[in-house]
Amino acid sequence: MAASVIGDLLADPQLLLRLNPCLTFERLECLSDGRLRADFANESNGMRLATEIEVLAGTAPARLTLRYAAGIKRETRLGVTSIASGARIEVTEVYAAADTSDAESRLGEVDRSLLPWVAALRRHLLREARWGFLPGYAWWSRRFWPSMTPGQRRVAWLLIWTTALEFVVFAAVLAIYLSAGG
Repeated sequence: MAASVIGDLLADPQLLLRLNPCLTFERLECLSDGRLRADFANESNGMRLATEIEVLAGTAPARLTLRYAAGIKRETRLGVTSIASGARIEVTEVYAAADTSDAESRLGEVDRSLLPWVAALRRHLLREARWGFLPGYAWWSRRFWPSMTPGQRRVAWLLIWTTALEFVVFAAVLAIYLSAGG
């Protein structure tokens, strides 16, 4: 996996957040000082959150920290390290300490989308490595596709696969017709 693809991903925190398949953004915009303003629904815990996110690039080139101004989650730290077979993505979430009497009531606020998000990041990076050479693919995978909500992406995949299957069936029927001397 090319280091530039990973570097591009960490350099675009909006893309990183939009790739999370459990977050439906009503608004995600960059403020003048480099922070982000986000208003989203999280399907993994059923919570809605409006917050500002401070974006901090790490000292190493492949490190990024997102600090949240509201909610129980305080930080998301992303790091990429090179390994022999490619790269390792490390994502760590830091939550606010809660006293023991309040901990049970706030358990429902915990973001359960970490594993689906990391899986989506992995799929995105693998697709970039495989198809990134195609003209227009960067626009498709970095701008158009992430701008859709997760539900719209699921419907789009369903339509894409249905259309591909219809084409295969059409080609098979046409081949049978032509081979029968039609």
